Amino acid sequence: METTRYDAGTGCVLLGDGKLGFTPMSIAHSGFFADGNVCAVAAIQSNGKGVPSVIVANVDGPLQFFTLRSASVARVAQR
Repeated sequence: METTRYDAGTGCVLLGDGKLGFTPMSIAHSGFFADGNVCAVAAIQSNGKGVPSVIVANVDGPLQFFTLRSASVARVAQR
């Protein structure tokens, strides 16, 4: 039996206000859930249409790749 560390929980999307303030967004509201022991997240432009993708790195696990559904979702995430 493996006993995992209890140092983390389910993460969430944080919306920045541009002034070092952040507002958490629930998984139900954002629709973003990266299941794993996440250690790094990066947004990239991958399709040339202004809709970013998100790469998630996991400790001892595979990379996860997510593409946002639309540019309007990207604008909300970037506000």
